[in-house]
Amino acid sequence: MSEEMDKSFLNKRVLLVEDNEINAEVMTSMLEMKNIKVEVVYDGEEAVDKFEKSPAGYYNAILMDIEMPVMTGVEASKVIRTLHKQDAMTIPIISVTANSMYENVFFSRKYGMDDYVGKPIEPDNLYAVLKKWFDKYAK
Repeated sequence: MSEEMDKSFLNKRVLLVEDNEINAEVMTSMLEMKNIKVEVVYDGEEAVDKFEKSPAGYYNAILMDIEMPVMTGVEASKVIRTLHKQDAMTIPIISVTANSMYENVFFSRKYGMDDYVGKPIEPDNLYAVLKKWFDKYAK
């Protein structure tokens, strides 16, 4: 990965929402390899709570699994987008799904998700998607 791409990851923080502990560990390792700070929660309800209680701009992106217990990724994204918080409408929410057929991607975007990364996670794809959104909302 180029030095230019690595600069896109400086001082970035991601909220990772993944109910599978092994997947969460693998993705955390991938992100930390780029010096991205990662906070992990295991369902959509926890994600909403964590995001809502954080200061505006604290997270640079949310990586959101779609299929989770308690509250799905789609449900959590809809709730996050309705919060009375400065960054609720602009935080990039990136769905993470094994089922990335066009209909599911459209469905996710319809409910407030901005992009997607397919499972199994390919590091270069994950980094490219994050770079796109980090650069778009660079502070």
